[in-house]
Amino acid sequence: GGGSIAGMLQVFGGNMMTKAAEYIAGLGSEVVQVTMQSMQLAREAEGVTNAFARLNEPGLLDNLKEATHGTVSELELMKAAVKFEDFKLPVEELGTMLAFAQQKAKDTGQSVDYMVDSIVTGLGRKSLMILDNLGISAAQVKDKMKEAGDMTKAVGEIIREEMAKAGEYVDTTSDQMSRANAKLEDEMLALGRAMQDTFGISGVDELATKIK
Repeated sequence: GGGSIAGMLQVFGGNMMTKAAEYIAGLGSEVVQVTMQSMQLAREAEGVTNAFARLNEPGLLDNLKEATHGTVSELELMKAAVKFEDFKLPVEELGTMLAFAQQKAKDTGQSVDYMVDSIVTGLGRKSLMILDNLGISAAQVKDKMKEAGDMTKAVGEIIREEMAKAGEYVDTTSDQMSRANAKLEDEMLALGRAMQDTFGISGVDELATKIK
């Protein structure tokens, strides 16, 4: 598992890059694949993590994980938050938006990551067509905007009404599968980061070459 490989990194740190690569390769093709994916994930996450830190919103990640019931990985949540901020949307509303996206994913059988991206992009681009895919009709939005005067506020009100109608959260098999996938991605990211911390960025590149 991720923990055993991370522990191995401490043993094989320093100048023992070749032995580390041989050890990982010796664990089988599945472990090699996971290791390579973990290193790629850590590289992808680096910029996102820095951008998320610049939001300076303590507790935001935990709030988003709670809002989505752990069904979305930390990396995808950070991406959503950074994108939301880039669109100049109020980050304090993001938890409500993502809770709705997760509920809609469950209702429609769509991927929760797809629904999260859809609501962020739909609001950011003020796209009634994308919001319509989430079950928020153009007529509803236009009607609410007469009172709210702003699309994000209007959609927020619609979502709160819809969530109230949905009642108490019910955990489903789909949620459990999404949660397991999110946990796996979080663990792979942690492994990739551990490898970066042990070998450095250039060392990880060298290790990837040796594993191949």
